[in-house]
Amino acid sequence: MIRNKKQDYVLAYKQPASTTYMGWEEEALPIGNGSLGAKVFGLIGAERIQFNEKSLWSGGPLPDSSDYQGGNLQDQYVF
Repeated sequence: MIRNKKQDYVLAYKQPASTTYMGWEEEALPIGNGSLGAKVFGLIGAERIQFNEKSLWSGGPLPDSSDYQGGNLQDQYVF
């Protein structure tokens, strides 16, 4: 079977994403590069795009800390 390489990474839906907050994670199309990202909802007549940038969640671009466990102290120690 010969596959068209252009079709390998295509995400397509037959209808726009939900306008409610239920199921948006599965219905919106993800775009981004690892630092800046968005979810495109594809609404008809009014596009909805949810943006995200990595420094919004980390408090700023900081060096990685290998001892940070996100508050999960039990995972910090190996027994």
